[in-house]
Amino acid sequence: MLEALEKALSGFKDEYEGIVHSLKAFNLDHWQGQNYIIMDYWLADIVKGLTPLKGHKLKSSKAYAFKMHALDAKLLSTCLARFPVAAAMAKSIFIPYTFHNKTSEPILPNLKQIGVPQAHQQTRGEGTLVAILDTGITTHRELATYEGGKSFVGGKETDRIGHGTHVAGTVCGQRTGVAPGARFIAGKVLNDEGTGSEVDIIRGIEWAVKQGANIISMSLGSTRDSPFERRAIEYAINKGVQVVAAAGNDGKEVYTYPASYEGVWSSAAVDVHNHHASFSNRNDRVQLSAPGVNIVSAYLKNGYAYMSGTSMATPHVAGVLALAHSLQRPYRSIADTALPLGDVKEYGHGLVQAQEVARALRVA
Repeated sequence: MLEALEKALSGFKDEYEGIVHSLKAFNLDHWQGQNYIIMDYWLADIVKGLTPLKGHKLKSSKAYAFKMHALDAKLLSTCLARFPVAAAMAKSIFIPYTFHNKTSEPILPNLKQIGVPQAHQQTRGEGTLVAILDTGITTHRELATYEGGKSFVGGKETDRIGHGTHVAGTVCGQRTGVAPGARFIAGKVLNDEGTGSEVDIIRGIEWAVKQGANIISMSLGSTRDSPFERRAIEYAINKGVQVVAAAGNDGKEVYTYPASYEGVWSSAAVDVHNHHASFSNRNDRVQLSAPGVNIVSAYLKNGYAYMSGTSMATPHVAGVLALAHSLQRPYRSIADTALPLGDVKEYGHGLVQAQEVARALRVA
């Protein structure tokens, strides 16, 4: 294959040089052994003609994605080392939040706002496993039910920017959490700058399902739809896993993924007065609203911090789903019992209500 590819590439010298100058070269060594490789479209055309692999054209760009085995990926990487063409990494993923300031003592109106104290009279989420796919996790007194994690971006699953720790604290924190009795695992799918790739998100989802997670919480997103990410979400949902994701912080009517895929609990943010947060995206895929403005939760160095964003709303919804699972309530009850707040594009079914979910009928 290598010789044939070299021969085919020799006829593309002019186009090759133009692309190299216009696009940033990318080292494909990182992709060896991964599930997907995204390549520049003209190179993909050549490779597709030389191998039995299937090429799937993406709707949003001139690129093909190939599902490849580790050996094939290594071969392609070797070839590209000789011909260092620009290759486009799968979409970049970002975390929708704003850091405000640290605090020494948590004040938690957000939990009262959605009826968590009343729900805790029946359950604290015991018997539920939540997978938090984020920037990793750090040791914190709030996070007593942590059961381990894995990094998909190299190194350990240590959280160095506090986002994943904050999210985990809202889901399972002993004082700050909606479901402090739930166990959780942490997949580090975003790097220490808070960005990541589609491939790492997919790997994190597959890992979470294999670990037996009941709920996957993802306070992250991108405005680019991906057939591969969608497939990973469908895989999780078909396995009975509930998937929650942030609606996004663009402050306009736009779709964000994975939140906007079918079957995902897309979570918008409201303030303490149940007003739609100005930064929270609006669209017809929004399912629920939850507190997302000035939320206090666990932070680095065993501390606490205020953050805002649909990133902060998402773990509230994940936590209520954990309570529903613990009580064998139908997951749909979190939508059926939500408090309507207005425009469904802004609020979805409304504000999630933990105490009402706890009162709902058990699954038959």
